[in-house]
Amino acid sequence: NYSGRGLVFKVDRERYYPYKELASQIIGFTDVDGTGINGVEAQFDSLLQGKPGWTILRKDGLGSSMPSPRFPSIEPVDGYDIDLTIDFEYQTILEEALSQGLEKYNAESGMALLMNPGNGAILGMTSLPSYDPNNVVRANPANIKNRIITNIYEPGSTFKIVTATAALAENIVSISDIFYCEQGKI
Repeated sequence: NYSGRGLVFKVDRERYYPYKELASQIIGFTDVDGTGINGVEAQFDSLLQGKPGWTILRKDGLGSSMPSPRFPSIEPVDGYDIDLTIDFEYQTILEEALSQGLEKYNAESGMALLMNPGNGAILGMTSLPSYDPNNVVRANPANIKNRIITNIYEPGSTFKIVTATAALAENIVSISDIFYCEQGKI
């Protein structure tokens, strides 16, 4: 706000996330000026922003503001909408199931991804613990990060079947070959 000599400049805008922690690491958040800082908010900020408008108002003797067609104004232009493949119900179920798993196994954190194998659409994605984008200042910075897409994941044993299948398909090995691996040391 700026006020001086009869001029008052006031900017009011605030982003509100009605589902709080749900999909917060995907959606991200904005700063106090509405600029995307994290997640989809940051990635597509230039499309989501839109253009601000303004108007000149006059005040009557009682202090009430009144627009006047004689004074210039510019209408705001809305930003674009973005439709994600994230499904609200699947995301809710995914986060609840992951939360129950963390509690059951007394785990500090966990990640879960739900994908449509037919087309690759991500239907749900979460890493817990999470945060409320309406209250970022109180959030643990480690919980803001979407660990599914930022952390390196070593597939380990689950990927060995891909290597074995490729070796069999290329006739490099046969199904009867035996490999001595120094009792797991190599």
